[in-house]
Amino acid sequence: MALSLTPVAGDQLDSWDAMYASAHRPAVSQSRYYAEALASARGWLSDFYLVQDGDEVLGGCVVQTKHQPIGKAMRIERGPIWTKQPTDGQQLDVLTQLADMTKPRWFERRRFYPDLPNNGAVAGALPSLGFKRVDIGYRTIWLKLEQPQAVRRTALRQNWRHALAKAERPGLTIQIDDRGEHLSWLTAHHEHAMRRQHFIGPTSLFLGALKSQAANTGDFLIFRAHYLGKPIAGALMLRHGPAATYLVGWSGKIGRKYNAQHLLLWQAISHLQDKGVQYLDLGGVNPEGAKGVTYFKRGLLTPADEEATGAPIYR
Repeated sequence: MALSLTPVAGDQLDSWDAMYASAHRPAVSQSRYYAEALASARGWLSDFYLVQDGDEVLGGCVVQTKHQPIGKAMRIERGPIWTKQPTDGQQLDVLTQLADMTKPRWFERRRFYPDLPNNGAVAGALPSLGFKRVDIGYRTIWLKLEQPQAVRRTALRQNWRHALAKAERPGLTIQIDDRGEHLSWLTAHHEHAMRRQHFIGPTSLFLGALKSQAANTGDFLIFRAHYLGKPIAGALMLRHGPAATYLVGWSGKIGRKYNAQHLLLWQAISHLQDKGVQYLDLGGVNPEGAKGVTYFKRGLLTPADEEATGAPIYR
């Protein structure tokens, strides 16, 4: 029996939330928080689809559309997501339907960031469905938070563990802001760092829209490191369903001296574990373009975690 892609009406999004809450490692870009913030900040409208086998819900996918003076742009960002491991046939069934649904006409454009491993048979079949490769796939690190912190600490890369021990000496304290009250402080430093270091990250406008969606839920989390009472580093994480994503990190000169970002991440992991979060997406790695950040994030990897390389980006 073929699977169906069932559109979810705006007044029935509780069914999407129920599916998302049971999904395996769902990307933040497939969450309602992200979809609604993207609509507010950038004008992308989202359609939600459940993947069903009869009455059984197996997963879902968000398809985003932005209307332009001529035609429209469409994109699927790190979807579809699944509540349990699908067969290759089930994945190809859904991907075929998505390919047909989003097939662009000559004055339209499409971007598809598939949530698929780069080396799988399903990823290899995407060109036969009409998708055309445009870039390498998204790469990130997923931490599995079910293992105790003591076990993780033993498995940390040695220099990461030593840096954490240095940060834990008296002087540094961590404060948790679960209402986004210090977002302006963090985004000011983040925007300055993007200009100075020439990298692209979430904009203040988008992060503000994300805060509007999530700040009253306790899912919008800003961790700040203080030294002698002054904030010297910060990290923003968003909890979404069973997962959380590291969205922004910043350290000033003193923060770097005392390894504040190590302590921020370590205590953030403990906080997320206490809240029942199962997975933490470290927000992407780029071994060629951001070697230092990639090396830092890889220091947290243990045998239970995964550095995942996605299938190429298509149009």
